[in-house]
This record gives sequence, structure tokens and C-alpha cells, in this order.
Amino acid sequence: MLGEQIAEVKGKITGQRVLDIEGPSIETSLSASGSLKGVQMKETITFVGKPTNTCGIIHGKGKAVIMAGESELATYTGEGIGRVDPLGSINWRGSYFFSTSSKVNWHLLIIRLESLRPLSILRGISPRNFGSGNN
Repeated sequence: MLGEQIAEVKGKITGQRVLDIEGPSIETSLSASGSLKGVQMKETITFVGKPTNTCGIIHGKGKAVIMAGESELATYTGEGIGRVDPLGSINWRGSYFFSTSSKVNWHLLIIRLESLRPLSILRGISPRNFGSGNN
């Protein structure tokens, strides 16, 4: 872990579809909930994964919306690399770039995502702040 863990989120895949058979590329949507700095949150994520030239490695890009507390809202874009383990689960490492409606506009969060089972996820998030703004 690159810093202190500030969130733990668990979720389930809600849908998948094939976007292109050349490659191939697969779009995955999931819904998750957990806590971010002690505040309950819900998250909706959609990302596209595509195999790289290296066997067992997947490149992914995605977007998400997070709702936390009574009225907090944040969005982010993310990018990462996934490695398929011998059991068929994918373990991801990557970065998220956040935008919020508060004075804190941009943050970079380093993520670790572990696919524990085909339809569930567990993610730990550690912060890395970018630019000026409040934390």
C-alpha cells in the first residue's frame, strides 16, 4: 500500500457486454458500497477491459459516480492494469482522478482491487493529492 488506507468498498458486477470481438474488449458495470474516511458511500462504475500483448494482463479504463453522506457527490476517471491469477480472478492496480463539487477539485488515488470471486470485489484506496486545494 502506498499510503494509509482511507476506504474499503465491496460490490458486485451488475452487467457485462462485449464491445468488440477483435481484441476483445469487454465493458463491465458494477455497484459497490462501503466507507470512505468513515462516511458511508455508494458507487456506480463502468469500465472497459482489453487484453494486452502480454499473456494474462488486461488494461482497463473507466468512469464512476460516488454518492456519500447526505449530499456529497464525486466523479472520477480511472485507469489500471489487471493480472489474471491461476483461479481466473483479476487483481487490479491503478489510479483514479477525482472531481468533486467542493473546493477539493482533483485528487489522485492509488487503488488496489482484488476480484475475490467472479461477481464480487474488494478495494482498498490510498490517497495522493495533486495540485492545490483542501483535503
